Amino acid sequence: MAEGQRFPSFAALCRLLTGEEPPTGKKNQNALKNQFKKYFDWKLLKGVDPNTTSKRAIIITKIYDSPIILPENRGKRGKYSDLLKPLLLMHRQFQGKESELFRELNILGRAYENRYKEYLPNEPWRNSNSIDLLPWRFAKQEGRALVLGEYTYRRVLWNEMRMTLERTLNSLQQEGKINWRKYYVMIPSTLTEIEGTKQRRKKMRAELKKEDCERKKFLEMISEDPNCVIDIPKLVALDIFSGKWNGIVDLEEYQQRMYSDIKDRGENNILRDIPIRLTKAQEEILKNLELFVRQYTYKEINNLKKLPPAEEIPKEYEFFSDRKLGQLYQDNVEWLYALLIRCKATWKEIEYTVLEELDNTDNPPQNVLSDRLSIQFLKRMDKKMMKIWVTLRRADLIDISDDNKHKKLASQGKKDLKEIPLGIRCQLGQTRSAQQFHDSLCGLYPEKDVAAAG
Repeated sequence: MAEGQRFPSFAALCRLLTGEEPPTGKKNQNALKNQFKKYFDWKLLKGVDPNTTSKRAIIITKIYDSPIILPENRGKRGKYSDLLKPLLLMHRQFQGKESELFRELNILGRAYENRYKEYLPNEPWRNSNSIDLLPWRFAKQEGRALVLGEYTYRRVLWNEMRMTLERTLNSLQQEGKINWRKYYVMIPSTLTEIEGTKQRRKKMRAELKKEDCERKKFLEMISEDPNCVIDIPKLVALDIFSGKWNGIVDLEEYQQRMYSDIKDRGENNILRDIPIRLTKAQEEILKNLELFVRQYTYKEINNLKKLPPAEEIPKEYEFFSDRKLGQLYQDNVEWLYALLIRCKATWKEIEYTVLEELDNTDNPPQNVLSDRLSIQFLKRMDKKMMKIWVTLRRADLIDISDDNKHKKLASQGKKDLKEIPLGIRCQLGQTRSAQQFHDSLCGLYPEKDVAAAG
């Protein structure tokens, strides 16, 4: 998108940026417009070009270099926050992954109790007749990548849950009821397996030197590309073996913690690398590295000769909404993090502490609030299923639930999948895997529970 770019309507702009139709209702549309206005501004085209006859056409008038700050009112009131706020305040404090918090609050809790749902056999996209119902599980299951419909459904639902949580935490913090923040955790790679055993040992100096040479060679190669976004000199601050590591513990203390961990677990003296929290300075370096991995992945998947400019890299949500990009990104994270910062894994966690006592007299029991909020998320997904459009590749055509599409393709004489054109679009609710996954979650909450939730 560029300044001066024209669109036939706001709906056309919305479809380009979100991949779906604009929301219905003035309140929802204004919320979306406020999000857009953080990044760019626009006007009706007829106010700029007197020759325009369209009353709905718009023109982009300004694109901001960085997001501007708008007053935030979302999360103060609403059917989601009114249920989530008392749950968070009842819980008093938390530190860990977002998925762990949802589990402790019992939101979609019946998905944990019935984690593996039995399906009818012979589904063409599954290796078995069961599936993990936890919505944030995007990785391969039973050795096979998730089919497009189910992958998209999981990602949309999980994004709805995470955004609701973040807005509600922000609102509670503005009200002076809690303190909260996000932070990064990493697991350094300081050990290596002893061949032929389950034991692990510390890496030897010669092994570390070999890793250093491989890293230097890779960094010299990518530094020749003028579009490379990685800040190479700062990377050493994320390598625990480096003299410029600036973590909360040094290598010696980290290794002492590993030995203490063995005693706590009582697992026959098997060493393992343990997670440690990053400092704020390290978090900024890791964010830069994450951007580079997205840049590198985008180059690979599009067969580009050079790394794309930073402004051409899709934004985070758009990037990971593309299943193929998301899966390749995870593969690249595994080897690039090991190579560049000697790291096994990183992830984000949250922590919050309640600052004032909660009067529970007017609130329903926690399990009632949890079930009501779970049902609201599922009702929200029920509406979004026909608003979100997905683009199918050839291998995804088995997921289409509309038999008319198959008949149309057959009538065109394109029965061979290799002859079917790419770019076929359908609504998320028309994919069998998404509808099946949605029905399985909804089946955990009977009609009487849905009616009670209002």
